[in-house]
Amino acid sequence: MSDDVRANLTGLLAWHRRAPRDLARMALLAEPGALYAIVDLARDPALVDLLAESGEAWCALDETREPDALGETAPAVVALTPGAPALASLVEDAWGLGAMVFFTSDEAFPGAYRRVLLRAGVEPERASPRFWDPAPLRAALDAGDAAYFDGVRAWLAEAPDGASLARYTLVDGRVAREDVTLR
Repeated sequence: MSDDVRANLTGLLAWHRRAPRDLARMALLAEPGALYAIVDLARDPALVDLLAESGEAWCALDETREPDALGETAPAVVALTPGAPALASLVEDAWGLGAMVFFTSDEAFPGAYRRVLLRAGVEPERASPRFWDPAPLRAALDAGDAAYFDGVRAWLAEAPDGASLARYTLVDGRVAREDVTLR
């Protein structure tokens, strides 16, 4: 194989690996309402630096703890401004790690953050286990748990293989799922 062919093939393979990330970013940007992510910072400690440098509003679900001492589960809510580099960086660095879910809301960051705090267990009767992890979120929403939509327009979670994005909305009071293929 010639060096030119090898270089072209290497470039093509690199693009193919990036394509799901690019398509995920485009799908997220197409969502109506303000876009937010819940990022499990424990999956990759470098994500704390990414959020700190992003210029976006963000706060750990346990805001009483320092970002470097969040423990085994370290979810944080971050606002994602369309066109700002934070979304691209977050998707590029964390897509495929099972480290984040996304949601849209008509509420500004403080209201959206409070909704997520309530879901996380500030009120124990409403607590949901690890809903910031794509697998438990998909399981709860596939089971039809409409309570997740209090103040939320849509939930979006990557598939385990990163090749699709599950999009959940409420339609006539019932949870509806649409899978967005990213390849």
